[in-house]
Amino acid sequence: MDVFRAKPDGYTILLADNISTVFQPRRLKLPYRGYQDFQAIIKLSDVPNVLVVNAKASWKTLADFVATAHEKPDGLTVTTAGPFTGTDLNVREFGHIAKIDLQTVPSTGGTAEALTFLLGGHVDAAVAAPASIIGHVSAGTLRPVAVFAKRRVELLPNVPTTVELGYPTTMTSMFYVSAPENVDEEALRKLHEAFDQAVRSQKWKEMATKFGLLLEPLGPTELTSELKRWDTYFSSLAHELNIQPQN
Repeated sequence: MDVFRAKPDGYTILLADNISTVFQPRRLKLPYRGYQDFQAIIKLSDVPNVLVVNAKASWKTLADFVATAHEKPDGLTVTTAGPFTGTDLNVREFGHIAKIDLQTVPSTGGTAEALTFLLGGHVDAAVAAPASIIGHVSAGTLRPVAVFAKRRVELLPNVPTTVELGYPTTMTSMFYVSAPENVDEEALRKLHEAFDQAVRSQKWKEMATKFGLLLEPLGPTELTSELKRWDTYFSSLAHELNIQPQN
């Protein structure tokens, strides 16, 4: 909100994501319309979420998981970081495409609490970012079965994507930097140059590998085009899932 109301002088910027600036304005009454009311500067990364199960569970693959969901009258339970977060939307979309019932169990304490539910055997699966689960995967307590993305992540190279497995559920949490609308052109140029240098650095690439991020440093024009595509995507998804705006 502060960035929306700030002077467009380049001194106030926003770390934004596609859920808060593209999806949420479709559902909630907010002072801003969406990404259109901000100036896109640079895309930082995509964070592809992962479907994980307890290592003690019998499911070794996504096919095993889907088969069980088809057999159970009420489907399976999947915990997420909260209602209408990126992880929650992954579950809703996947259930719709796979034609299975998945009961979302939103946590009030974010991903950490969601994984506690899974480790404690209270739910069948969870959806979380790669960096949130890698410690448990390495320890052998959680088993990743699929990544919601078009390409695999280096942090989990042996985990197939949903696209590879025949399910076009590619929604990621996309993070980018923006500024108030009509920001000064010289300020926009300097901001983009500075962030572009950082995102293309070796240190940033190493960080991305460590946390399972997918990099694509799009500039203002290309990023705005991607945000428009997300707008179309979320419009279709809200229609398919019957997600209604709040009054």
